Amino acid sequence: MLNRDFDDILKYDGIAILFTYVRTLIQNMTSYDCSNSRILLPPINIKAIVDELDSKEE
Repeated sequence: MLNRDFDDILKYDGIAILFTYVRTLIQNMTSYDCSNSRILLPPINIKAIVDELDSKEE
């Protein structure tokens, strides 16, 4: 039971935490070229995406 809880934490929370850093990194890197356009990634529902991928695997 404990191992399954840890896997769920990594699956949902780990991705969500890392995605915030990736969003910031992409936004910062695309704003360095002195143009008025930059890439902004919207927040996404990680749980819904992971659940959808899990249901496709089964």
